[in-house]
Amino acid sequence: MISKLRIRVLRLLGITLLVTVSFGSYFSYQILSEKFTQFEKRSIQSDLDAANLLINEQLLSHKKFATDYSVWDDTCTFMKDGNKKYIASNYTYEAISNMGNDFIFLIHPNGEIALSVILSDFLGQESGKSIINSKSRETDALLKKLNIEKEIAITSSRSAIYFLNDQAYILAFSPIVKSNGSGPAMGITIMGRHINASRLQHMQKLIQTPFKLLPPNVQAENISFSDQQYHAIRQTKDAQPFIISIDGVRPLYKEGQFAYILLLINLISVWAISLILVMLGLGHLVIKRITFYSQKLHRIRLGEQSDGRLQHSGIDEIDFLALSVNELLDEIENQHQKLIRDALYDPLTSLGNRSRLNEQLKLSLSLLRRKSMQALCLLLIDLDGFKMINDVHGHPAGDQLLIVLSKRILETIRESDCAVRLGGDEFAIMLTNPLSMPIAEQITERIRVQLSLPVDFANKTLRVSASIGLVYLNNDISKTLLPEDIIKQADIAMYQAKQAGRDRTVIFDKAMESLLDEYEKLENDLRSSVDGELIDISFQPILSTDGKKLESLEVLGRWFHPRLGLISPDRFIPIAENARLIRRYTLGVLKKACMVAKMEFGVYPDLRLSVNISVQEMLENDFFDDLHAILLETDFPPHLLNLEVTESLFAKNESELTETMLKCCELGIKFHIDDFGTGYSSLARLHALPISILKVDRAFVNRIGEGGETLIKAVIEMAHGLNMKVICEGVETTGQASCIAQLGGDYIQGYLYAKPMATAELSMWLFNFAHQETSPKLIH
Repeated sequence: MISKLRIRVLRLLGITLLVTVSFGSYFSYQILSEKFTQFEKRSIQSDLDAANLLINEQLLSHKKFATDYSVWDDTCTFMKDGNKKYIASNYTYEAISNMGNDFIFLIHPNGEIALSVILSDFLGQESGKSIINSKSRETDALLKKLNIEKEIAITSSRSAIYFLNDQAYILAFSPIVKSNGSGPAMGITIMGRHINASRLQHMQKLIQTPFKLLPPNVQAENISFSDQQYHAIRQTKDAQPFIISIDGVRPLYKEGQFAYILLLINLISVWAISLILVMLGLGHLVIKRITFYSQKLHRIRLGEQSDGRLQHSGIDEIDFLALSVNELLDEIENQHQKLIRDALYDPLTSLGNRSRLNEQLKLSLSLLRRKSMQALCLLLIDLDGFKMINDVHGHPAGDQLLIVLSKRILETIRESDCAVRLGGDEFAIMLTNPLSMPIAEQITERIRVQLSLPVDFANKTLRVSASIGLVYLNNDISKTLLPEDIIKQADIAMYQAKQAGRDRTVIFDKAMESLLDEYEKLENDLRSSVDGELIDISFQPILSTDGKKLESLEVLGRWFHPRLGLISPDRFIPIAENARLIRRYTLGVLKKACMVAKMEFGVYPDLRLSVNISVQEMLENDFFDDLHAILLETDFPPHLLNLEVTESLFAKNESELTETMLKCCELGIKFHIDDFGTGYSSLARLHALPISILKVDRAFVNRIGEGGETLIKAVIEMAHGLNMKVICEGVETTGQASCIAQLGGDYIQGYLYAKPMATAELSMWLFNFAHQETSPKLIH
């Protein structure tokens, strides 16, 4: 599996390097382009210079020929007398063509043409024969264009480029004087050369440049580029200026493109190689290790590797991170083990608790059915007279008595047996594989006798007796028998022992089935009460640790049986769950509470309600729909509702409950974990679920002053670390409240501030609390 971190780092580095390479390529291209352009301009300027130099050489050559013919005594004589021998000997076809002229004019000072010779007129004539006073339209046009009077006035020779119909001509002018240069000018010599296509092509070949000559029309040199072509012009600064124009293929265009492509390939190669090398380095030094740590921590979070730790060598920051995580895991594991111990064992007597008994019963029933165990015996013990000791001698005496009796139980049974304290003065003992029923009875009798022996405390003798209910099972048991069924049978037997006079053991038998019938009647009565909406409700406030701020109200169901009176929830809630009535019961309680809230909570319109909810009903498919329907029917805001789930049941059904919880959270409903510390919840798993508050079980609060505050502090710190708040239940003294406040607890619930109250009593309490007419501490 490809690491997501690796992909993200690869994408980030790839984009970063690609942007860098792109900018590098762009700026490199601009620099290369500029350098190549400058080089090309210099090359083109050299070509312009070469063309200009060639033209200047032509001009100088023609100027020299004109001077040679003008500064000559023979020419002066000719201008005086028109000697024809002079013409015949000096203006032959060979002489004119050797000078490169197309025509020659000798002009008197008055502008009269003394001699006109045109090279083209020699064609067809014998060699050495002269043509005098030849004319053509071309030469006539040139002469008309020239300012003859101005040219006659010149005192020195000159040459220039002239244009006629965009055709270039080289004209050389020289005054006619004696060979020694003295005397007045006898006229002017004009020699001309037409730069036609063939001559221009010849000149282009000489300098390897395709230049052209154009009439002047610009003021400055200009070189422009278009893709692979260029256009360059230069106007000379002569008295008779002209333009040199060059159009051609850019000399370095292909080389520039090739250089840029080569640069781009090199940059892309650098990008790819850099990316690979950086990723290999990061992958080995960082990503691989972080991915390994992440996967291992994920397995630890899922509970697949609870003893795993991150390997480290202590070299870099990641190793120090692993070390810190290991220390945190050790701390969490230690606190988790403490929570498990407190969840499985009674803090006062160090015996197991109800949760441990249920687990051991499940395991033993499974072994019985597989024939891996021969027999099982469950004893349910209730101490006779224990309440009197508490009332007369105080709770410390009662606690000491429980500790001593617990030690006697452990000394009497085997290590393979299981002894638990169910709460208060109730104990349960599971004897594994007693050899026979009589032996089980003997062990039970020894236990009863040990519990009846006196206990010394503060110079006082404390004595109780024990009523014991015994259930004996062999491996011929029903496949449908559940741990709660066995406990129910033992409870019935123990009840019979009390009814028979206490301090005795009663064995459950078929004759007691009638008591089960009584249980069924109670179940039917409960069903009728739930269906008839006869379950009453009461409310117990949850306040800040100083008792000044009201956080919420916990809703409690109350069942007043017409024959038996008030029945404790500890008794009828299990009946409701077994009879599949718990859902209707809870929804009925919720509906009543929502209606009361709308009518009675005027002084606290935003007061939250906390309702205990069974895991069993949350597992049903249409639970969410029914819950939502009640909220809509009563117009109660979902964001003011808390649902409390018991930790021990929640931990066993976590995966199935998550989907329903998330749907409720979408409405704004909050979830609390009730009786925290009595189950097996992993804090790592709780962090991944929508839990907002943990309610610490009253058993831990009762141990404040005896070491219980250490565990409460650990729970508070870890809960706050997971962004959860903490409610401590069963607070009955100011010392407990002060201690919880010092430990950082958020809220408390208990008789110290308020007992559970009916609707009418609650309305008055809320009114007084809101107006501070009575201290909340005194309203109980």
